[in-house]
Amino acid sequence: MVYTFDDFSVVAETETTVDLGSRFSRNSFAVPKPTSMVLGPDGKLYVTEFLGTINALTFDANKKVINDQVITSFTESQGSQRLTLGITVDPDSTPTNVILWVSHSSPSVDQGIPNSGSISKLSGPNFATVENVITGLPRALANHATNSLHFGPDGQLYIAQGSNSAAGAPNAAKTAFGDLPEQPLAAAILRADVKKPGFDGSCNNPKDILAPPPCDVVPHATGLRNSYDFTFHSNGQLYATNNALGVTGSYPPRPSPPCLGYGDTRPVRQGGNNPGLPSDSLYRILPDMYYGHPNPSRDECVFGDGRYQKVKPLANYQAPMYDLGNNRSADGIAEYTSPALCGLLQGNLIIAQYSVGDNVIALKLAPDGKSVTRSFTVASGFDDPLPLATGADGTIYVGEFGGSLVTTLNPLPVAPPNCP
Repeated sequence: MVYTFDDFSVVAETETTVDLGSRFSRNSFAVPKPTSMVLGPDGKLYVTEFLGTINALTFDANKKVINDQVITSFTESQGSQRLTLGITVDPDSTPTNVILWVSHSSPSVDQGIPNSGSISKLSGPNFATVENVITGLPRALANHATNSLHFGPDGQLYIAQGSNSAAGAPNAAKTAFGDLPEQPLAAAILRADVKKPGFDGSCNNPKDILAPPPCDVVPHATGLRNSYDFTFHSNGQLYATNNALGVTGSYPPRPSPPCLGYGDTRPVRQGGNNPGLPSDSLYRILPDMYYGHPNPSRDECVFGDGRYQKVKPLANYQAPMYDLGNNRSADGIAEYTSPALCGLLQGNLIIAQYSVGDNVIALKLAPDGKSVTRSFTVASGFDDPLPLATGADGTIYVGEFGGSLVTTLNPLPVAPPNCP
């Protein structure tokens, strides 16, 4: 018998069966479909709901919610509900003057309006002052949208922007993503110097949706199909999760520019442009590098490392740093900075796996931050965990989208010789 493989790889085994769930106490509080969260300098946890309402949660010493301030000024300012997937705190915030930034787009998950992505700034008493600082960002027909956002060490705003297509090219097969091509700002982590005087955030190009956007928002790194979240690590590196193709898709019809036009949704082995279902990945994000999701509007025509199209990878291609597995829907990511639990998790990346796993895992990094030396489960038994946040005291905050809960994992006291 002869077995033929479309693709294979050999990787070092790093995953263990360790589950640290018993090392944490767990409390949950009802929040409808939480999508993103951030801790403010006032000690409150700010949580976005799926359609735009923001909850400011106050906790007691045992990490139980004692107050929920419901903020509706954002949706009221937009005149309707919005698909809201990102929230961050302005670095100029103080405990008595918190400033929030929120990413959002048209509310439908399967009939998204092109260029409806926006970034808004909320400030003032009760966050009543709402300013749409960036508008006209890409939005797919499906649920790929303007995702998480964080301020970087350089003071600029970084934005995870999803792709318009499933694998880089539109197709005529009436798939979930329709026939909208990729745009110059799609499938990337974007950078915006929003504090710069004269900053222009009007990105919509009404004359040509595929032409360069007339704004000051630029790609920082490209080829990221759907990075829901990313984190700036204390080691100076930027890391992002990325959701691989999970539906029928197609890469561009040609591996070199110009590569506009429909792709063929037949599998590669049948002569088409459908690469199948690659694994979700962790990436170390470097400026101006390409991570494999094609975008013909940027002349990025090669899918991944080029193996499916039988060509060499692009000169600036960066391979995944770590294979997270198929259908994980790896989403929220954060660094665990606390020395709690005898420092077991300190410096690790923690990741929420929304689909396969329904858990939070930890990835231990090599000293140079360029590889993963070990992975293990922090806690499991969640209902579609999506966003994450971590506190200086070691608390992990998990947004359970499917369960409509915000759950806290509070590390239990432990000291030598009882360290894990």
